[in-house]
Amino acid sequence: MPIASVERRIAAPIATVFAAVDSRRSRMRFLPDNFTGARLISDEAAGPGARFVFTVRTGRGAYESTTTVIAHEPPRFIIERTDDGETSYETRWRFAEAEEETQVRMETHYPRPRGLVQWLLGPIARRALAQSMMVELIRLEQAVTGEEDGTATEPADAPEP
Repeated sequence: MPIASVERRIAAPIATVFAAVDSRRSRMRFLPDNFTGARLISDEAAGPGARFVFTVRTGRGAYESTTTVIAHEPPRFIIERTDDGETSYETRWRFAEAEEETQVRMETHYPRPRGLVQWLLGPIARRALAQSMMVELIRLEQAVTGEEDGTATEPADAPEP
């Protein structure tokens, strides 16, 4: 399976960064602008089984995807599976303490392209996916550090310190 990955060091404690990604309510806010209509569809907002659905809009049309947390170990990793009816892929979030910051690595493992044209376009698609993932990491950083508007916010269902 091909992999697209991005990393970013965030000036916030690992528990805060993990909680922001683990909460589906806050996680939906980090999606790129072409991911619209995100909504929680599970009773639980965090942890295994937490699910949200969204519409992905591209130049070739729009389609709905559902993301489910399939594994997690606070505060080290979260694994999400996203399914759009045709394709299923996994995104793995890894968190590591780095001095007084958190190193976040996001990897998306997706199916190998089918057909010659898709194979030839593979490197372009991987770069576009990595750019989209970096948007999520930047928005995560802005949310937990308050860089965007000067106020950091905790996810609504963040654990008590």
